Amino acid sequence: MDRESVSLLLFASAIYGLGIIVVKEGLNDGLHPLVFSFLRTLFCLVLVVPLALRHGATLQCLSRRNYKDIAIVGIIAEGLVILILFVGQKNTSAVNAGFLIRLTFLFTFPFAYILLKEDIGRIFIAVAAMMLGGAFLISTGGNIIFPMLGDIFVVMAAIGLGFTNAYAKKTMAIVPADLVTVGRFFFGTSFLLVFLVPHIHREILAVTGFQWGIVLLSSVLYTGFVVAFYRGISLAGPNIASLFFTAGSVFSALFAVLLLGESITYVQIVGALLLIGGGALVIWNN
Repeated sequence: MDRESVSLLLFASAIYGLGIIVVKEGLNDGLHPLVFSFLRTLFCLVLVVPLALRHGATLQCLSRRNYKDIAIVGIIAEGLVILILFVGQKNTSAVNAGFLIRLTFLFTFPFAYILLKEDIGRIFIAVAAMMLGGAFLISTGGNIIFPMLGDIFVVMAAIGLGFTNAYAKKTMAIVPADLVTVGRFFFGTSFLLVFLVPHIHREILAVTGFQWGIVLLSSVLYTGFVVAFYRGISLAGPNIASLFFTAGSVFSALFAVLLLGESITYVQIVGALLLIGGGALVIWNN
């Protein structure tokens, strides 16, 4: 694995972890989760306009098939997954949801094999098990409640993200990673405008000045995450990128301690070491 892909994926994991802290602040302030999700996606679309302008000539050369592939990524990753996650989070605990969404990397493996013929060696199986254990410990502190109705929906969201990780890489064989990012936000915003906004327009009008600031900050971080993550997928493939996404639990815990004053337990420290060790094995074997 080259230095550029490692740097991109580490950066993506770090700002995703920081973004989780910002999202917590917004939700704690009373910002409606669906309003937050839609406004963030909309702001992200605005922020990636320069990427679209930069690749304007390429956009004009894309086929209908290319646009269809980009639309599939955007509608699922920024549309359906958001709605499914909301249903899941409303019907399960925050601990369960935080851990289960990290299962994305497990679902990326089979989709990457089906769509890209990207096989995984024995070392990846060991690393996946190691990092899954680490994500469980650091996200839950060793405590999780099964089963809950919402767990099914969170797992469905993880499956959707796993699919789009692999499908985005397939699309990037022709379309630049930055344009896949732009398409993700464009088609995601369009989907949410049709299926979500009619149900939350009153809540959007109730957003306060402080909450608008939280949404903007979250959008900047989330845009940076997707841009870096998709570039990482383009360079390293969806399997490795998804493993780094799982390792982002370490950054989430670190920022929670530094910025929110939360405590960390010995169990979570063990989880962090497992995640860091798994990431190191991935880098060493590539």
